[in-house]
Amino acid sequence: MSLQRLTALFWSRKKSQVADFTPPNPAVEFPHPDNALLFTRLKADAIPGIPGVMGGYGTRTHPELTSILYGLVADPAVRRSHAFGRPVLATPAGLVFAYAGGTHSVFLRLREDKLDAARADGGRFDPTYGTDWIEFRLGGRVGSASDWQGAMRHWANISYQDGRAIS
Repeated sequence: MSLQRLTALFWSRKKSQVADFTPPNPAVEFPHPDNALLFTRLKADAIPGIPGVMGGYGTRTHPELTSILYGLVADPAVRRSHAFGRPVLATPAGLVFAYAGGTHSVFLRLREDKLDAARADGGRFDPTYGTDWIEFRLGGRVGSASDWQGAMRHWANISYQDGRAIS
């Protein structure tokens, strides 16, 4: 068989597998009702990817950021997975309390009464992310805590504990 025929055969099979693939809905894995607004926002930017990789969606997060996110909370009960191509952390009951996006952003779900303190530690509040989410950037931001990793870990654990109380 010629190289051209082999190449054509390979691409035709790959194309049909991808064309027929419908990525799973993360709400099945994470059915908590408080995830609905987040999933609506993430889905608007999602593109189908490869079955079994990043939850079946194209990645929207730098690979090194995934391991940083997954290392923020040490509790083995934390669920580590993907939703619409983004790595997420969720409580055992399925409430997503953290996710990562882009090349340097980690987003944490925090109660309104904690947003000001988190901002003082380097968090950035932007209501377009939702009124209960705050962004922490790798490397911190100008004027923020010099220990940005410690601050991010601290607020991720608070987010997790608050999420467990909601669940």
